[in-house]
Amino acid sequence: MSEVCLLDTNVASALWDELHGKHAAYRERHRQLADAGAHVFVSVITLAEVDYGLRVAPNVDAERQARVRTSMTAFEVVGVDHHVAETYAEIRSRLFRRFSPRDRRGRLTAKVVPDLWERTPDKLLGIQENDLWQASLAIARDYLFITTDRMSHIVSVTGSGHKLRVDNWDRTDVSGVCPL
Repeated sequence: MSEVCLLDTNVASALWDELHGKHAAYRERHRQLADAGAHVFVSVITLAEVDYGLRVAPNVDAERQARVRTSMTAFEVVGVDHHVAETYAEIRSRLFRRFSPRDRRGRLTAKVVPDLWERTPDKLLGIQENDLWQASLAIARDYLFITTDRMSHIVSVTGSGHKLRVDNWDRTDVSGVCPL
């Protein structure tokens, strides 16, 4: 069976924008995946992130935005369902247990997620919320997650049925999947 891949926003946006510095390299890697028979998807989260970025980017001219939007339509989109939500909840809870602030005795100083809300939980947990959703999608569907992010905190709490397989396209060694 061929590999099924999910592109993170940082990779997809470079593929869609011909003026991005990594466009040619990522386009070649995408072509190699297609030649190998891989199925490559983007998530609805990526579409939202890129669309938002285009809407608030004052320096991106209308023609460039139109080309990016046209390129976006060439990719099949996958959404979030209850399986992804369950995976997200499990991974987020593991991140909370491992990376939540603790006192000198090792006890959690924040007992519930709302306690963290005012102090930017993403930063405290070492994640970006949309990356966690996309990683959860990749895990729930057993997709190879293609990104340029390290994903170290998320990878550190996955396993035992919730393993994130990552291919980091910013590595200098591009021979395959990042060892986890």
